[in-house]
Amino acid sequence: MSDDQGQITDAELTAYLDGEADAAVTARIDAALAVDAALAQRFEALAGAGDVIKTAFDLNGLNAPAFASAGLEPAPRRLAAALIPLAIAASFVIGMVVMSLLRPAPTWVDTIASYHALYVTETLSGADQSPQVSDAVLQSAQEMLGVDLRPATSLPGLTFKRAQILSINGQPLLQMAYLDEGGLPFAFCVTLPGDADRDDLQRMSHDVATNSWVTDGVGYVLVGGGDIARVSDLSLVLQRQL
Repeated sequence: MSDDQGQITDAELTAYLDGEADAAVTARIDAALAVDAALAQRFEALAGAGDVIKTAFDLNGLNAPAFASAGLEPAPRRLAAALIPLAIAASFVIGMVVMSLLRPAPTWVDTIASYHALYVTETLSGADQSPQVSDAVLQSAQEMLGVDLRPATSLPGLTFKRAQILSINGQPLLQMAYLDEGGLPFAFCVTLPGDADRDDLQRMSHDVATNSWVTDGVGYVLVGGGDIARVSDLSLVLQRQL
């Protein structure tokens, strides 16, 4: 594990993927990707399946055979054989589209869990934030979400690492990140999901344990590890604190 990778955030990787990272960040990521398998895995996960779909739709990339332009038409059998790879590719793409349409749309909890599933110990081990910066972020979050989340910096068995404001479905999202004693990443996220108020809902999403609830229009979710009981117990602590 290189020291550089521990300092590379998901936001920097996303900017790198979009071609928006500055020269210094680009050079640092290029160097880290060459030696750091864990960073390469995070990079591939962030890249997602979008490029695969784009490639599947790019029929020019299937290398369809070129025919001589001397006035001769290819024999029907040869033409049919040449079209088989295109038909297979088209069927594959159609199948993927149909499957995606049949799948239920991911909830805000699923989206947060899928993002958190990319986290490893190294993602947060070098992410210690000064109390002054954390207070400033949490103050901004309070103005956006109407909740004082400063008490959530203290949770039993977890070490608070940082707070940052992200966005989900056009709404602000506060993420508070932690590591437990064994280096397992956890995150407490707060947003405005537009859902009706509800009690706790515990479930696994993207192989990550989640416990979520909605109070006065504000959505809360604690994610981390694979122990739903532990996440539920920590959520009770959060609810008492807030």
